[in-house]
Formats: sequence, C-alpha cells, structure tokens
Amino acid sequence: AAHRTLLSCPPRRSSDLTDVKQEILAALADSQCNQKIFLIGGSVGHALSVALDPSPTVPDWDSTTLTKIKAVVALSNVCDLSLRLPLTGQTFINDVQNYTNTTDSFVGLEYQYSVSPIALVAGANNIPPIRLYASLGEHIVIPAQSENMASALQARDPNADVMLYEIMGSEHAFNYWHAINDITGQCVSAEVISFLNAHR
Repeated sequence: AAHRTLLSCPPRRSSDLTDVKQEILAALADSQCNQKIFLIGGSVGHALSVALDPSPTVPDWDSTTLTKIKAVVALSNVCDLSLRLPLTGQTFINDVQNYTNTTDSFVGLEYQYSVSPIALVAGANNIPPIRLYASLGEHIVIPAQSENMASALQARDPNADVMLYEIMGSEHAFNYWHAINDITGQCVSAEVISFLNAHR
C-alpha cells in the first residue's frame, strides 16, 4: 500500500499549523494512503507541533488521528519561542515577536511559551518515535531548543522513542541534510530515511 510523507517546512502562523493538520486528514482520506503519516520539519516547521497537538482545531482531528503519525524528524526546530539564552540572537527574538505579535515582557514570554511545541508536551497523549537534530555551533536556532524538547518528551513518557543528535558545525536545518552525524557515522539524510522506513 502507498504511504504519504508530509513535509512540514516551514509554516509561519497558527493558520499554517491548521493547514498541515488538514493536509494530514486529506492524506488519510486518500484511498491509496495506508494510514501511516510521517512528518519532517526544519527550523520553524511545525512537525513537532502537529504530532503532539491533540486539540481539535480542525474538524475530525482527534487522538485517533494522532496515532496515524508513525514517526517525526525535527531539524533545528524552534521548540520554545520564549527561550532566551546568551547565544539567542536578536534576529530570532525579532522574528518570534513578529510571529506572536508580542514583546518580551512577562506576559509576552508567557504567551510565546504557550504556543510553542514544548508546551504541547504536557497534553500529548501520543508521542510517536521522534528524532531531534541540532547543530552544535548554530546561532539561528540554538541547540538548547532541541535539548530541552528531548528532556520534556522523555519526562512526559520515559518509554517514548526519542533521540537527540547534535551535529558538529554551525549549519541550520536542511543545510546539514548531507552532513555526517558523528555519533552514528551516517549521513543525516540516509539516517533519516532509514528511520522513517523502519516505521513503515
């Protein structure tokens, strides 16, 4: 049976997140779909948000739909919009403020967190196998974004199949698609493809 891989890269607004959910439902309604969905998101791609969000923000989106998501890959994903560390660049902060229509006040940061993928972990009732990738020298989306998400996912479900890989260098998201993962010795692209195939 055929399967669909949906590339979620990179929606910019909550309405785009809804669009991705609708794409998933459309794929599942396709007679050639074998009811298995795979998500890849880079940077602000919403793969993690969609995979963890049980909220019925579109008709027919429910916990049963979430069980159809079989694997997720997140490359340099923005997991916590409110995260501010010394390496966090002003460009990132400006983009987040524009994206959320907030400023970095107490209320603004609280809202930024509430609409972040990491906030969805608390309500997640299905955590599919997830591979998080981060670039150690990156300043666009700092590695702490993925590190904190990995910790949050494992705290929510210690048995969840979640792994974090930190890539040498400073490339961002799909820019290290053909780089070697020093931890495994494999090319990131080949590794991701093998991971997705293992859950077909």
